[in-house]
Amino acid sequence: MNNSYFRLIAFTLFSFCVTQTLSAQRGLTTLSGKVVDSKTGEGLPGVNLVLEGTSAGTITDDFGNFNYQTRIKNERLKVTFVGYGTQTIKIVFGEYNNLTINLVEGNTELKEVVVKVEKYKNKGNPAVELIRRVIAHKEQNHKSGLDYYSYKKYEKVEFGI
Repeated sequence: MNNSYFRLIAFTLFSFCVTQTLSAQRGLTTLSGKVVDSKTGEGLPGVNLVLEGTSAGTITDDFGNFNYQTRIKNERLKVTFVGYGTQTIKIVFGEYNNLTINLVEGNTELKEVVVKVEKYKNKGNPAVELIRRVIAHKEQNHKSGLDYYSYKKYEKVEFGI
């Protein structure tokens, strides 16, 4: 009787562990694949892949490959890269998604930039006025023009092995 009781407990624990493992895998979305340039087919390094509406995501490696797992329920992946157009890719939640993403170069026009050189104005700057007063009294403030002066000197020396 003890042997059958032990088998029943072992079977129950085993069944519980298997069902927990299977239920834990449900809801796990895996995103894997490569991001490439649509013209050259070369992998693009440093491409941002973010689940739309969140800050969760990953970036591609040096060859454009990526692998990411998440439990966040989302059906859209936003792909962005400097100099390329943004793409939104549909993904299947809770499953393995093997993706090859072709990014198309984007046409971004910059607005005109105007650089103006303005002369620095000292007027109204209290620091400039202080320096002028110090320079004007340079002879009075020099130590050779004083009857006596004293100061404290602190010197710290450290040696490390």
